[in-house]
Order: sequence, then structure tokens, then C-alpha cells
Amino acid sequence: MVSTILLTVHWILHCYYETLKQLFSYHLFNCPVAHVHSGMGSYLLETLNDRYSKKLVQTYSVFPNQMETSDVVVQPYNSLLTLKRLTLNADCVVVLDNTALNRIAVERLHLSNPTFAQTNSLVSTVMSASTTTLRYPGYMNNDLVGLLASLIPTPRCHFLMTGYTPLTVERQVI
Repeated sequence: MVSTILLTVHWILHCYYETLKQLFSYHLFNCPVAHVHSGMGSYLLETLNDRYSKKLVQTYSVFPNQMETSDVVVQPYNSLLTLKRLTLNADCVVVLDNTALNRIAVERLHLSNPTFAQTNSLVSTVMSASTTTLRYPGYMNNDLVGLLASLIPTPRCHFLMTGYTPLTVERQVI
């Protein structure tokens, strides 16, 4: 089943690649500890790097809650195996910590029990803010190469942490 999904994804990406005039980079969104998705996302990342080696690959990776026990027995192993592929095949990895996201939602946004939608809203806000200069080009940082050149001192140090303010939830600015 995974192989047919990957073939379909590769076909769709190939069709988009052929129709675009200037494909610049790929953005991959993944969770390193999901059941099948961590392996499939890692494999997709590796094959993107193999097929389109001249294109930049940026990932947004949500790492697991460390305080809660997981229903996935192999969660630590999936994390380590995915980290290896992220190190070798991605040009930039934006690390999103699920523990920190939940703590921000509870302590800063005053949500007693944050839902997935509220946590995902925080993630999407950070992702949108970090790619604003790519979508609305200006004088500086109008492409991913220029943006990453100023953020990453050496190619092996390409794991970035994020920050964003003001935090909002449901039309309330805090």
C-alpha cells in the first residue's frame, strides 16, 4: 500500500515539476514518530533529494511529546532513523517541539486542554510567517537560498528553532 502511495506522490510531483517554469524548492511537512508516515516521509525526502538534487528541500518536523507515553512502541527508534535522513537529505529542518507547543497553549494562551486544531493553528502561523518573504518578494530574502544562507552557517548545522509573537487564538491577541 505504501509503495502505491509513493508511486502516486512521485507521479504528481513529476507532473508539477514538468509544468512549472522555475521550481525552486520543496517544503515537506512531517512528524518523525508517526506510525507509517515517519518512514514514508523519510523515504519521500530521500527520493526527492535523489531525483531533484539541485532543488532545495526544507522540512517542518513536529517532534513528539516527551512527557506523555506513546501508543507507538517504536517511537524513539523512528525519531532516530528519521533524524538521520533529515540530516543527510534536507537542506533546512525547522524543528517544532510538540511539548513546547502544548506548554505555550496552556501557559500563554490560557487554554486548559488545547485541541489538535488549536495546536495546528500555532504551527500553521509559524510556517506562514517563516515563508512570507518567499511569497511576497522584496529586496532581501526573496528566495530560499538567500534566506538559508544567512541562517545556516555550515551545511551540517541546518536544524532551526522557531519563534513568533504575538500569539493569537480565536480573535484574541495575547
